[in-house]
Amino acid sequence: MITSLLIAGAAGCASALMFASIISGALISLVLFYLAPLPLMVAAMGWGPTSAALGGLVAGLGLGSIFGIPYCAAFVLTVALPAWWLGHLALLGRPLPAGAPNTATPNAPQPIEWYPLGRILIWVAAFAALTREGIVSNRLARLRDTLILPRGGTLCALASVFLVVSLIHAIETGKFVASWTDYRDAIAMLAISSHSDPALGDPRFVSAARISPALAPLSWFSTIPYLSIILSNFSPNRLVVDPAGNYFWLSCGTATRNKNAVLVVPAQTRELVRAYSCLHR
Repeated sequence: MITSLLIAGAAGCASALMFASIISGALISLVLFYLAPLPLMVAAMGWGPTSAALGGLVAGLGLGSIFGIPYCAAFVLTVALPAWWLGHLALLGRPLPAGAPNTATPNAPQPIEWYPLGRILIWVAAFAALTREGIVSNRLARLRDTLILPRGGTLCALASVFLVVSLIHAIETGKFVASWTDYRDAIAMLAISSHSDPALGDPRFVSAARISPALAPLSWFSTIPYLSIILSNFSPNRLVVDPAGNYFWLSCGTATRNKNAVLVVPAQTRELVRAYSCLHR
């Protein structure tokens, strides 16, 4: 509880300072102003929306006591409220309904369906319209024009587009990195396991279909066997094979010559590659 309160206070202070920096008139302050919701969003997604709400409240009260009520209201409506609500939406998730594809391995966690990214972007656009088109009161609109339109709307529009695109890329990159980490760990676990699928042509082979279907889009069937070798430190107990694979990098002759050569890769590993290559040639 204390940690959450400290995080909320720190996020609120950082957000308030970034929001108030626009008063300096420096060009960099415009960037800081547009990034003011970021500390509250981080608090929302890391420690829950309540932390963002508390941080926004602290920041709003601080700005109101120093600069007056209009600044407090502008901060709450254009920074704190969007940060809290978008953080709340990003954490919304529910287990997939019964009958949906689950993992193929036992005791695997149930897949989660997260709030659609497209709808989050619609909310981002709605909040942008709220601050850009003056849906708030005229007094706050005039305050907005004073704060964020010192040199016309072009620069602000470009900064808004850059921020939204950067946010999309950050979210998608984070999702990819998390999924790739899970996929890599799943391949490595199969490679060092004792599972066996002799139907693939050799009892030393294990099927990549044992991996969760949710990770299937990350697979590239022709490289799975070699990836399993690398992830097992070149000493796999099983060669992970995609049963639907129809392209093979090495010919039987090349794999046989490599197996008989004196190489750094262990002979057992080279024998697995030879068996895999010759089986389909």
